[in-house]
Order: sequence, then structure tokens, then C-alpha cells
Amino acid sequence: MSALEDLIYTSVEEKILAGDFRPGEPLTEARISEVTGASRTPVREALHRLERDGLVEMRQNRTAIVVGITRADLADIYELRRRLEGLASRRAAETADEADVARLFEIVEMQEFFLSRGAERQKELDSEFHTAVYNMAKSRIITSTLSRLHRQTGFFRRRSLFAEGRAKESVAEHRAICRAIAEGNGEEAERLTVAHIENAYLNLLKVLED
Repeated sequence: MSALEDLIYTSVEEKILAGDFRPGEPLTEARISEVTGASRTPVREALHRLERDGLVEMRQNRTAIVVGITRADLADIYELRRRLEGLASRRAAETADEADVARLFEIVEMQEFFLSRGAERQKELDSEFHTAVYNMAKSRIITSTLSRLHRQTGFFRRRSLFAEGRAKESVAEHRAICRAIAEGNGEEAERLTVAHIENAYLNLLKVLED
């Protein structure tokens, strides 16, 4: 795998996950080469990697059709997130030190600050909160798996947070998770996290229906 191929892969993956390249949209090698300024060979390899990840479907004429994240994918991703993020929060409650807890509360307080002012920064901090919990679990496998799942649903999570009232509910749920972690209550931290992910998923389904 070349560095250029990796850059092309990351660039196209981000555009697919952000919704810039829509499901059903054709991506020819020529088009990607023009967008990235790269030759056909690394583009071809990057598209084959995207096919292995299920994000595109290759056709015989060297055209990739965007598959993106389907409804079935979302159901699976959120099921995995419920289970793994719950585990991450339980472990965080068992292993977090004072600095970890202080950082988590700082993120929530910043969310509350920006939420009260209607600033978009609050939505960016949503990802920072989850990443902080992953890292506090002190598991390379949990962190890498959840980071990928979180990235795959970034476009949908941003849409979900635009739903009326959901951002406020989400921040309140974050604060409750923080308290459970700070108290070292792994069982409660896991329960609250599972409920938080489930609420996010149900809200997302409503947004998609609308």
C-alpha cells in the first residue's frame, strides 16, 4: 500500500461518509484521478479497498458505484456501538483517574456553554466526548473499532443532532454518564451509555423518515 493510495482512499472515504458522494453515484477512475491529481493505478487500488469495505461496488468498466452506509448498516453499527460503548464506559469507570474525569467534565461543560448559544461547536464536542471515553477504557482494540464506527456514522450523527431538542438531551445524557464514571460506577455508566446510543439511534430513524 503506497502513501498516495492511502491518501486517495481516505479522501474518497470521507466524501462518501460525509454524503458528498451519494449512494448510486458513479465514480470512474478518470473522475477520481481528476479530483485528486493522481494517476490511475493508485486510484484503482484505492477503489478496490473501498469495495472491500463495502462502500462502493465495482463494475466491469472500471466504474465504482457508491453504496455508502445503508439502513441495514446503520442498524448493525448502532448495535455494535451500544455493546462496545457500554463496555468502554464500564471500563472507564473502573480505570479513570482524576485527570481523565476532569477532562470529561470539561468537554460536557463546553458542550453546555456552546449549546446555550446555539453554536455549532457543540456538535464537534460530541465526538470529543465519545473519543475521550474510548481512550479512558485503555483498550487499543475498543478504541480503534469504535473510532471507525463513529467515523462511519458522522454524517448521520450530525443530521440527528439538528433535530429539535436532541442536542440538549444528548448533552444531559453525557453529563449523567460523566457522573457515573466519576463515581466509579461501571454498571451505571454502561447502562446510561447503552440508553444514550439507543436514544441517538431512535432519533436518527425519525430524522431519516422525515
